[in-house]
Amino acid sequence: MIKKLVIAFIIPLVLCYHAITAAKFIDSNDKPIPKQRVLLDRVIAVVQNKAIMMSDLENRMKQIDSSKVASPLDLKKQVLESLIIENVQLQRAQQMGISINDDQLAMALQNIAKGNGLNSVNDLINKVEQQGGKFTEFRETIRKDLIIRNVCMADIQSEMQISDNEIKDFLNSPEGKKITEPDFHLGYIFIPIAPSATDIDKTAAANLAEEAYKKLLQGAAFTDVAREYSKSITLAQDGGDLSWKKASQLPDFFVEQAKNMKNGEISKPVSKANGYHLFKLFASKGIHPEIRQEFQIRHILLKTSVIQTEEQVKDNINKIKQRLDLGEDFVKLAKEFSEDKLSKLANGDSNWIALDETIPADFAKAVQSIDKNVPSNPVKTELGWHIIEVIDQRQEDITQESYKRIAYELLANQRYDREVQAWMQKLRDTASVEIKLDELQ
Repeated sequence: MIKKLVIAFIIPLVLCYHAITAAKFIDSNDKPIPKQRVLLDRVIAVVQNKAIMMSDLENRMKQIDSSKVASPLDLKKQVLESLIIENVQLQRAQQMGISINDDQLAMALQNIAKGNGLNSVNDLINKVEQQGGKFTEFRETIRKDLIIRNVCMADIQSEMQISDNEIKDFLNSPEGKKITEPDFHLGYIFIPIAPSATDIDKTAAANLAEEAYKKLLQGAAFTDVAREYSKSITLAQDGGDLSWKKASQLPDFFVEQAKNMKNGEISKPVSKANGYHLFKLFASKGIHPEIRQEFQIRHILLKTSVIQTEEQVKDNINKIKQRLDLGEDFVKLAKEFSEDKLSKLANGDSNWIALDETIPADFAKAVQSIDKNVPSNPVKTELGWHIIEVIDQRQEDITQESYKRIAYELLANQRYDREVQAWMQKLRDTASVEIKLDELQ
């Protein structure tokens, strides 16, 4: 179920505080209807020469659950203050020339749709409208939010420097040590033995445990076996899935067992005084080194352009491959033809790379499929046409690097929250704001 998407819209109005006069109408007796003055809108605050209208306040308040607010007047003041700060932020963005174009907005809307379990932006449009909102307003609200986020990041970026010593101190702190604490995703089946159990009862429990173990070895789904054999009602309902847990969240016996298992492994039934225990280690973190496979490659890249069609590029890359097959030097051809400026300067070489989400999938697939020191056939990716050669590969232990990255992200988030509050307050304090209604002062 998508969360309420229609959040606090701003409807720009060019009207200032004024009244309009209704036109004269003639009734059936040809008597003119008296003139009427209808109050449409009025300015309630001015933020650095930009007006905030009463309609802005009313529209924003419609998005808030007023039942949880003791005083309607206090709510109005709080909402007006949020509008003032928002205006100041948007004006700051305008001064800095920060904007969001339609392509950036379209990508953001796709991410919002995906994050809410929707298949497309069209589904997002339908969901917004089902909730009573107007998608045009929702879209512009997202644009505004992105602008504010970007200007905020631009202003406080210089304050976000985190030193290696800060990261080291954090990792040595109690909070930081939780990062390096192992995590386990365990499956668990428990067949109890009561304190008053007879030898017959104990034998029956042992037979059940052995029977469950054999089914698991034969390929039965762990969740199905857990539901059939586990005598813990809660565990059986969950299919024996304990989900991800830190070592400190599990009994010592469970941790000892998990540390001696490989990912995907099923334990033999473990006999304890209270019964039989079976485990499956679905996955773990922090027990074994985190290993990343890295490749050192070089490549020649050709791109399409306004003067070079796809077919021409494809023909040219095939000609280069033919020259390589005839024994010409890769470095020489990379210097002459490659349109990847960085690797061209390095004779076609790249630094060590990991085939992660930053690398085009088709490029990564090609790298994994070719032999060392053998130029590949031309490969088409989103970047263009490549000829790739793997120079070397290695297994790199990135466990500590991973811990430092996580620590950096946590520290940055903590600092970011503080800096955002300080940034907002600074903008508010230095802004010229005039509130027009005494009751909202």
